Amino acid sequence: GARAALGATVAAAALVASVGGAGVDFPPRRPSITEEIVSTKPLVVVLRNFASAEECKQVLDLIDRCHSEKWAPCKEVRSRLEKKGLNQSVAGKPLRNSTSFMLDLQGELDPAVDELLRRAHLEARHPITYGEGIQVASYHEGDYYQFHHDAVQRRATFLLYLTDLAEGDGGETIFPLVKRPGLPEDMPPPLPPAVTLEAASTSKSFKVDHMEEMQPYCDSDYYLKVRPEAGKAVIFYSYRPDYGKELYAIHGSCPIKRGHKAIYQRWMRFEENALYNKQADKDEELKRSRVEWGGDLLLRPAEAPATSTSSPEPRTLRGST
Repeated sequence: GARAALGATVAAAALVASVGGAGVDFPPRRPSITEEIVSTKPLVVVLRNFASAEECKQVLDLIDRCHSEKWAPCKEVRSRLEKKGLNQSVAGKPLRNSTSFMLDLQGELDPAVDELLRRAHLEARHPITYGEGIQVASYHEGDYYQFHHDAVQRRATFLLYLTDLAEGDGGETIFPLVKRPGLPEDMPPPLPPAVTLEAASTSKSFKVDHMEEMQPYCDSDYYLKVRPEAGKAVIFYSYRPDYGKELYAIHGSCPIKRGHKAIYQRWMRFEENALYNKQADKDEELKRSRVEWGGDLLLRPAEAPATSTSSPEPRTLRGST
């Protein structure tokens, strides 16, 4: 169970060295980073001091430029998702109410973004070219993201909080199917299950019938929540080692009561992002820092000589007639 999940994550570290750019060193791990596993099902890892205050400010400055339409590699999109199925609207409200700043590959190579991205993939033990484009999500008073599952081949989700929200101001990342650490084992949940599955569902193959309104769960101290603090990051895994979707990775972003929440996010996938290879031939920096990153450490295996496809001549054993 938990040991297998953790073992699979650590074992995946070997994959990281197989992607990247010749002659490019791996960024050193920040000595100030402290790691805390707050859940093993799903695997949720909180990384405190992942980024410095200056690093967070540099990303926020880029987003300000994007908002002012002064940074071409970025596009601002107001998100009001209304979907059916697994991630559906609740009580007639949009699934999501926030603003996203979407970066293209050139924006991803900006030094302020690139350093954090490499650090994130090394912490997640996940190849750097196996991920979607970077997004920075911005939440203001009243904004939220209802309960949902990242799924769709998104093995892991990385979130870096760029701003602080005080206790009681909302904006926490909440996992409504996970108790917070430290509660008595026999303490019952104060609310009904946040997620109702269709009758034929199992934990390994599930379909959501409906999800509850998020606010009561956000108001409770019973459920696992991660409060935004600038420089703190969280990595959680939406798939199990057997490639099945992890039911308990359903999560949400609690409504903002006061202040501003900004998060730098990366969805890490099972399949490679084809855009890297398509553009690498035209962009030497992209090729060096993404497609070939770590490639200078690889040793090519030898190839066996080609063998003839014709049938060999029959051999006559000594002494036969």
